[in-house]
Formats: sequence, C-alpha cells, structure tokens
Amino acid sequence: MMELPVDHRGPEGTMMEPEQTQNPAQDGPYGHHEVKLDEKGRIKLPARFKSHLALRFPNERLFITSMDLARGRVYPISVWKRNLEILENVEGDDEGERAEQILFRANKYGLDQPMDEQGRLLVPLKLRDLLAIGPGGEEDAQRVWLQWSNDGIDIFNKKEYDRLSGESDQPRADEKKFLKRLKVK
Repeated sequence: MMELPVDHRGPEGTMMEPEQTQNPAQDGPYGHHEVKLDEKGRIKLPARFKSHLALRFPNERLFITSMDLARGRVYPISVWKRNLEILENVEGDDEGERAEQILFRANKYGLDQPMDEQGRLLVPLKLRDLLAIGPGGEEDAQRVWLQWSNDGIDIFNKKEYDRLSGESDQPRADEKKFLKRLKVK
C-alpha cells in the first residue's frame, strides 16, 4: 500500500514542520465524560484523559480532593504543589485564614496516589461521602462527569452537573457581547 504524503500547512498556507502542526501535550481532552465508580469507589479515566496526563505529567502521582466542597478535583502533583505554594503564602489575616481553611479542607478530603495501569483512581471515602457518590448507592450516585480544566480534572456529581447544566443552558442576554469582548470566535 502506497503512503500518501502529508500536507503540513499552517495559517495562510505556510509550510510547517510535522511536529509543529499538533502538540498533543497542550491539546487537552474536551467535553464532558460520564463515568461510573466501581465497587471499590474508583473512577476509570477515559483513554484520552489517561494519555493526556501521561504526556503532560509523565509518572506523576495525582492528588484527588475538593477545594470548594461542591465538586471533586484531580491534580497532577506538580500542579498541586504550585497550589500549595500559593495558598501557604497568602498574606493578611482574613485572606490568610481563608487560604488555611481551604488547604485544611483539601487535605481532609484528599488523597495522593498513582493512577493504576488501567487508568483507575480511588476516590477517597470522605470525598465520596461529601459528594454523595460511590458504590452501594442509587444509580445516580455511581455516575460522575469529568471535565479537563486548568491542568486538572473536575469531577461533578449528578446534582452539581444538573445545576451547572441548567444554568449553562439558559443563555444570558449579554453573552454575545461578553464573548465578543473576550475575542472568542
């Protein structure tokens, strides 16, 4: 079978080197992905998430927690360490105390761990209880939605997913102007 040449044209038809046409490490997984927790309380990351983590954050442990008490969050450990540095260096009495409380909650509900070969992560029991997700519950409690965002993965339970879906499905009158101001095409 004859292999066809690949056309590597960039903007305005300029030729580009093959490695410049795509950068999978920067091209995150898009969209929401529904997954089920298994009988041990683990989520299995979709293949796209697993490969993206391997490209961007090779061999890193992951920290799974919640900082806002409404959704879970999976951080590559290097990203979590940057967050720690930020939170530990907040100045001012009120803001410093608030950062300390956020950090305390993140550790209370969090667990750092490696992802197994099958792309599974254990959701800590305290986090499952907080988010009302996990095995043994109703069908809705076993389902979560994942979204890649800011170098990590958001985990939404059904209640939070439905809340955000309801809000996002109601267009605001000024959204067109807002998107235009941000220069979103």
